[in-house]
Amino acid sequence: MNTNFKKVNILSNRVANNIFLFASGQLVSLMGSSIFTFIISLYILELTGSAISFSISFAIGTLPRLIFGPFSGVVVDKFNKKKMIVSFDILSGLILIALFLFSYTQLTLTYIYIATFLLSTANTFFNTAIVSSIPSIVDDENIVKINSLSQCITSLSSICAPLLGGILFEVINIRLFILINAISFFLSAISEIFIKFNVEEKCSEKKNNIIEEFFVGLKYIYNKKWLFYLFIFVLLFNSMLVISFEITLPYLTKQVLQFSSIQIGGLNSIYTLGVFITSIILTINKGNKINYKKIIASILIMGIAISFIGIFTSGKIYTFNNIQYIFILCTLYLIIGIAETIVNIPILATIQKTTPNNLLGRVQGILTAFVLGLVPLSSILGGILIDKIVPWLIILICGIIICLLTFIMLNNEEIKKM
Repeated sequence: MNTNFKKVNILSNRVANNIFLFASGQLVSLMGSSIFTFIISLYILELTGSAISFSISFAIGTLPRLIFGPFSGVVVDKFNKKKMIVSFDILSGLILIALFLFSYTQLTLTYIYIATFLLSTANTFFNTAIVSSIPSIVDDENIVKINSLSQCITSLSSICAPLLGGILFEVINIRLFILINAISFFLSAISEIFIKFNVEEKCSEKKNNIIEEFFVGLKYIYNKKWLFYLFIFVLLFNSMLVISFEITLPYLTKQVLQFSSIQIGGLNSIYTLGVFITSIILTINKGNKINYKKIIASILIMGIAISFIGIFTSGKIYTFNNIQYIFILCTLYLIIGIAETIVNIPILATIQKTTPNNLLGRVQGILTAFVLGLVPLSSILGGILIDKIVPWLIILICGIIICLLTFIMLNNEEIKKM
């Protein structure tokens, strides 16, 4: 009895230590990356005065996720995940050191574009490795908690990065910040070295090439029917979210409602605050049972909230003044942030719990690539629709489609097995 208690205590201490090291490394690395992205954006705009140059930088940063995302999981599954996590953090630090040295005379757009592409590539493999390694870092009881903590750190970075980035951009040299950010990656790698995995990671199916192993991952997803249908629903849901929330709504608030940049930024902060608060609650919540009905209900709430945004901004019911619009949108943005977090974290935790360790990297890589892959297409479609249809109606239709998707999910027997 005493021996069993000691084993439980040792396991508990190991898990707690892993969570602390994981959170510390992610906080340092992600905060540095978020501030870096913000400062580089300001630098490009100050250097060129061109929105096109900034757009090119954004596109270059997205490109590696689309190109390497589907195959990042194959690479992660073939090698030791802990070594990959540490190695890609170190690689990111070295890329920034190189940028610091090459920009001795001037930090040019060419250097920024190259560094952005390389950093995004490293980050693509790092993210797949870190997400797929979570089941090896903590026990099943803490998977939801560590995913919630990860989302909490991401939200905190999103809230703090613009504020800290704006201050740092004014008070320190851009090259000095690049050096500081490089050091943050090295510090993150050091913390990750001390994370203890449950099992020693081994290479899987070395005889297959990358293309073959990619299709092994696709076959697993297709055969696991609940996972296959979940992927389809995530694709459709994310497309509606991009068209309405990411493309049409910013256009509506800026061009139609004539909101200022500060007001639009405030709305985004309210949304992020909703994500942050919910992540904290899920982190400290002792209950970790995943309930698919709660997930579907949260998606339905998001669909209703987005529909209400379309209705309230149509001017068909009542013409609100600027302050009333801000209050209504802040409330709905907060609801969407809360609901989206309740959806994302349990789904990710379910995939991590149920997918074999030697396939988890591939499944996560394919999911990420599928979601990101439709973002450019959805963005273009959203832009085309804005030219053809009044913005509020686009938002309303997307909200209704999301609501309809939830009823389809609710009656899908395979989804109920998640």
